[in-house]
Amino acid sequence: MANTVLVADENISLLHELSVVIPTFNRHEFVLRQLRYWSNTGAEVIIVDGSKEPLAQHALNKFGFSNLIYLHAQDTFNERLKLAAKKITRTYAVHCSDDDFLLFSGVISCIKRLKSNKKLIACSGQTIKINPYRTRSLIDYGAGYRTLNYEIRSKSVAKRLKMALSNYKPVTFYAVMPKDIFTETWGNIQDNEFAMVQEFEQIITTYICGDVATVKDLTRLWSVEVFSVSDPSQDRQIKIEDWWTNNYYEKQKQKFVSKLSNTISSKYGYSYIKSSKILLSALDCYFKNPLQFNPKPNSLIDIFNWKIKKIANRLLPQRMIFTLKKLRLKVLRILINRRNPLWRKLEYGNIKKLMLNSDSIPCSITESAYKELKMIEALIFDHYSKDFYI
Repeated sequence: MANTVLVADENISLLHELSVVIPTFNRHEFVLRQLRYWSNTGAEVIIVDGSKEPLAQHALNKFGFSNLIYLHAQDTFNERLKLAAKKITRTYAVHCSDDDFLLFSGVISCIKRLKSNKKLIACSGQTIKINPYRTRSLIDYGAGYRTLNYEIRSKSVAKRLKMALSNYKPVTFYAVMPKDIFTETWGNIQDNEFAMVQEFEQIITTYICGDVATVKDLTRLWSVEVFSVSDPSQDRQIKIEDWWTNNYYEKQKQKFVSKLSNTISSKYGYSYIKSSKILLSALDCYFKNPLQFNPKPNSLIDIFNWKIKKIANRLLPQRMIFTLKKLRLKVLRILINRRNPLWRKLEYGNIKKLMLNSDSIPCSITESAYKELKMIEALIFDHYSKDFYI
């Protein structure tokens, strides 16, 4: 069944200028959901699949997708993104997680913003979380990162980096970018065992390249219905600030600084010494007040669970930890009626409550966005039906 594009006719053509890059690992069911979602939009979709086995050709053909590039490559995350970047044929590109949704109307607003201001090299919209119920056709909505009216603009790369890292907001991961900027950022990440180090490199490279801004429109639904991908090429346990202060990773840090300093030097004609000073000064601003992606818990029960997790991560192999997490999730799903019971009920409630209180939510939910949300809800409920993949 093909998707229906719910945006104004004069805007549909903008999706024909977009490539959507979706890295995935061992989650073929979510790849199929993405293909169904993006079918009939005119956007180019590039799937980079690091799974052991490729997705069957008949499954890829299921939705009659005419603008699909499917790449099966059992390689590291960064190498897969390099491969994807080389395949982009459209003017703009955006990265998307396999289980998330990028709203068409929000992405179009980002493209319009980039077209109207050539100094911008990346534009992102607003995010809210979603978590479906397990046995009811309902979805909870909740707050994402607060990025409304966020802009980082300066002719000076030093000022731009300091502004971005002093008041850091995660806007570059899912930002729409011109093809060449996507290639220079997501498509040029160094190999590193830690996911947050690679992501931080992408962040800094983006701000080195130029100005970044956000639009007010709801653009991304951040799904918390499943765990983060368990990709063996990426360790998600260590925080960037812990990596930076640990002398054990000194060689990695030198490579990190060298790569980014050379990027500044080549773009602006500065000496390596000046470029590294600009970079390190900006990094100091961040590490004085790092963003708490995973803040420490406050309650006694949460602190106890957090301590147990830390001990387990130190003593047990990652594969065993992942198996135990899956087992725990199965038990909790029986007790708590949500796809991901590890998340408490999200604060915005269901779509009816979301729209009733939309004035107090830090993003713009237009009529087009509301129709897209209803369509996405139907797609998610269908996704969990027995005949979705037949």
